[in-house]
Amino acid sequence: MIEPPGIAVECKVQCVDGQLQISGEMTIYTCEAVASKVLSAITPDATPLRFALEQVTEMDTAGLQVILMARKHAKDLAREVSIESASPAVADVLGLCGLSDLVVSP
Repeated sequence: MIEPPGIAVECKVQCVDGQLQISGEMTIYTCEAVASKVLSAITPDATPLRFALEQVTEMDTAGLQVILMARKHAKDLAREVSIESASPAVADVLGLCGLSDLVVSP
């Protein structure tokens, strides 16, 4: 993982009952580790996978790439994926990229 000098960054990924919970930063500094954890959580399964991103504190386009890569990987495994919640940081990046519709309304 790349770390900026003098700054500790953290991102946690947990998969609980078909919900992939990500918290912390999804940035260039964490994307390698996050991508590895996210992709390993996506296995062939009939259960839809829901992303819970309300605890993401910071996100850049590297974090967006992780989400898009995870969606493609899940589709390749015939698994349905949705983003069920997004923090303001996630919503901002999705909005800037014209991808706000990826977040499903409850």
